[in-house]
Amino acid sequence: MGTFSSESGEGVIHDATFSDAACRALLRCIECAETIPTRKGTLQGLPGAALAEARGPADTPLTPRRSVAEQSNSSILFGGNLILKLFRRQQPGPNPDCEIAEFFAAHSNFGAVPPFAGSIEYCPDGEEAYTLAMLQGLVQNESDGWKWTLEELDRYYEDRARVPFPANTGLDDLPVLARSSGEPHALAREHLGLSLESAAALGRRTAEMHLALAGGGGISAFEPERLEPDALRDVAAEFEEHAARVLDQLKANFSSLPDEVVESAGLVLSRKRGLVARFHGLRNSQIHALRTRIHGDYHLGQVLRTRNDYVILDFEGEPARSLTERRAKHSPLKDVAGMLRSFSYAGHTALRNYTLRRPDAREHLEQWTHLWETATTAEFLRAYRAVAGDAPFLPADLGDFQMLLDAYLLDKALYELRYELDNRPEWIRIPIAGILSMV
Repeated sequence: MGTFSSESGEGVIHDATFSDAACRALLRCIECAETIPTRKGTLQGLPGAALAEARGPADTPLTPRRSVAEQSNSSILFGGNLILKLFRRQQPGPNPDCEIAEFFAAHSNFGAVPPFAGSIEYCPDGEEAYTLAMLQGLVQNESDGWKWTLEELDRYYEDRARVPFPANTGLDDLPVLARSSGEPHALAREHLGLSLESAAALGRRTAEMHLALAGGGGISAFEPERLEPDALRDVAAEFEEHAARVLDQLKANFSSLPDEVVESAGLVLSRKRGLVARFHGLRNSQIHALRTRIHGDYHLGQVLRTRNDYVILDFEGEPARSLTERRAKHSPLKDVAGMLRSFSYAGHTALRNYTLRRPDAREHLEQWTHLWETATTAEFLRAYRAVAGDAPFLPADLGDFQMLLDAYLLDKALYELRYELDNRPEWIRIPIAGILSMV
């Protein structure tokens, strides 16, 4: 906290990040590797290997400014060079965002992440340290992947709004893994050039990220582990419990649902038994794959678009989960499923936004949305598999690959449904459509 006095002599209490002096002190703590004693421990500044290069000339002052982006943490930008993230939710132990950034810097050649420039830890006397802040080089970018994709889709819909969707296209509603085994459909190549290239670039970077995280580096927290049957049974039980809980919530809120989703929501509820049963296959499976550290909260909002490529951000995991859960090892297909669902969400969000202006175009554009979603998700997965190859963290058997990926996809769609029921009931059409496409 900070204080200042007005001319009338009245004091005002404010967050210290709104003081330029306090912000500069935080940066200096890292730059100078300061140790600051506190009543029950110390604050320790820890400069990273990329600090000097990311900062630029040491005698150049960097003006702090507060980020206005909506996020669970606080970010301070220093000129156009550095960004300091303050972690608001504190728990003892390494914050995975900082931990993974350090791992990439020290134990891999993976460069599609911001340069790691340092951190600040609070070290209580005789207890495990807390990560208070992380400093990174600021990445020049066009926008985050979510905003860029929505803008690209808006142009796509504007161009397609008056173009009839071809009859007898031969497009099949195959699972995404099967679609990713071949080249994009001719119709997709004709109309989705930039979107396909973008999806492929992100698929490659995602595979490179997972290969780097699977390297281990001799560090126990990063060494891959076998995906044992017991772990699969735990995953299945968690997914089944989650599905039952979300569907009970949907049933409890049924009378207040928007009219346009009542029929499809009823269809989801009528398939409850079959939906929950989709996870049963994991219970008795012998999937030969590995668990590794993963991103943990992977979607288009967690990547930056940079000159036809991507940089990956925010390895903190799902903020609502405990630190232990966020540092746990999982199948990398959890990240893959998160990004595939994000592509789907982008397509339907952009369609919703566009048809608020052109409601007469919805029925026509739904076919073009389906083409965009199926083609981009397949291209993402095709590029991902090409780079990952026969990496041992992926199931070698395609049936096992499909089963595990489908389970993560369905669980993610159910998570989206729960979120929309809690926050934006008018948006539940999107996750419901995703669920119905899988059951």
